[in-house]
Amino acid sequence: MFRWIVTFLWMLLLSGCGVPRSTDQFFSTPEAQFAQSAVRQLASGDVAAVEALLDDRIRQSQVGDEIRRVAAMLPTTEPTHVEPVDWRFFQQASLSEGGSSTRTTRVAIEYTFASGPPTAPAARWVVATVTLSGEAGAFRILGLHVEPLPAPLSELNALSLKDKGAIHYVFAVLAIASAALCLFAFIRCLRTRGLKRKWLWCLLTLVGVCSISLSWEQGSVSFQLLYVGFLGAGLSRVGWLGPWTMSIMVPIGAIVFLLSERQSTLPVEKQG
Repeated sequence: MFRWIVTFLWMLLLSGCGVPRSTDQFFSTPEAQFAQSAVRQLASGDVAAVEALLDDRIRQSQVGDEIRRVAAMLPTTEPTHVEPVDWRFFQQASLSEGGSSTRTTRVAIEYTFASGPPTAPAARWVVATVTLSGEAGAFRILGLHVEPLPAPLSELNALSLKDKGAIHYVFAVLAIASAALCLFAFIRCLRTRGLKRKWLWCLLTLVGVCSISLSWEQGSVSFQLLYVGFLGAGLSRVGWLGPWTMSIMVPIGAIVFLLSERQSTLPVEKQG
């Protein structure tokens, strides 16, 4: 119950901050609309218009040349498809300036074109990342990055075992085994008659501790000792089309319950 309350409050917080939770909401945000407008100006070669949108903190003498270099990575034709990739914001408060705060938003969008730019004809897919400062109506560009791709992100970041190494297979098997053990113990707990505090034991069977995570795209492994999760495994990704991360937890609750059941040490209510 506590977890659902925290999730509900977190969703309310995100809604209040304008964080989109769907594709339609993504493209209706002022940040995404501003980013798309800046990318269109960039593709059309309007260097002066893009330069006028830059934040004073990144203005340099050679900034026009850098904008032209980035613009060369974009096809001049209209995109055939547009997909949201990422949308996140950062709020920073300054105690030294009377409690004022600054808001920074990073918006990433994938564009699909019928053909690539002259500099890279094979790059039909491009991810444009625009970092903005300020609020709606007064956005300034803090960063503008364009990355040509050999394939769409949905393929590059697909959760697939194709062309993957042994570690990916090991993680997939262990994640399935850990989740299956939690579900098996949970069902056994539900079916155990006369078990004292059954609801607490059922909850315990779904708990996993520690976390070993695998970046599915890069194959890198990370470890979190102080971690508590449910179902012994998890999947997460960055934004809409970002890389997947698979996590495995030690299903300590399921192990404790099954061992206690086998040794008959579970507290059972006496039948009158």
